[in-house]
Amino acid sequence: SAFATRNGFAVTMEQRGDLELVTCYDVETGKLIWSHGVTTRYETKLGGIGPRATPTIDEHGMVFANGATGILRCINGNTGQRVWQKNILEELSIPVAHDASAVMYGRSNSPLVYDDVVVVSGGRGPDLPSSPEYWDSLLAFDRETGELKWRGGSDQIAYASPVLGELDGVQQVISVNESMVTGHDADSGDV
Repeated sequence: SAFATRNGFAVTMEQRGDLELVTCYDVETGKLIWSHGVTTRYETKLGGIGPRATPTIDEHGMVFANGATGILRCINGNTGQRVWQKNILEELSIPVAHDASAVMYGRSNSPLVYDDVVVVSGGRGPDLPSSPEYWDSLLAFDRETGELKWRGGSDQIAYASPVLGELDGVQQVISVNESMVTGHDADSGDV
């Protein structure tokens, strides 16, 4: 993971043993200010060890971090305390083994935060039924509560982070997927 910085603090993700951590450091001194860990470990011969996605810090100082195994967290940037947490694989009923073979380098998509939502890549595992609950390119959660607000798209994810943009005068979330790029309505997730 790279660092996201705000107001003299730098936030990143790290793997230490069996803990996937979101950590906050003082920019000037390098001193660890806080860390928040969950027990999970991403490790493959091809992809190496640890999380890849850079956390996102919103204008209120909340930190949104998407771990390599699909654990999305909202953390209070002032205290390091978890506000809410979601497991993307559980949200989409994707077996861990299927996700590991479909997303071989781990989830590396940084959360997109705008208005009152946090958007992350969803995905699906191979050999799963072609029913909508397994096919979601993007998931949007309420920024404050973590409640699922919308699901959008039907393509397998890639490693790029979703971005907010305006195309043809329409604000949309742009997603680079495994086989195509899609634009999603920023309010509903519709392609």
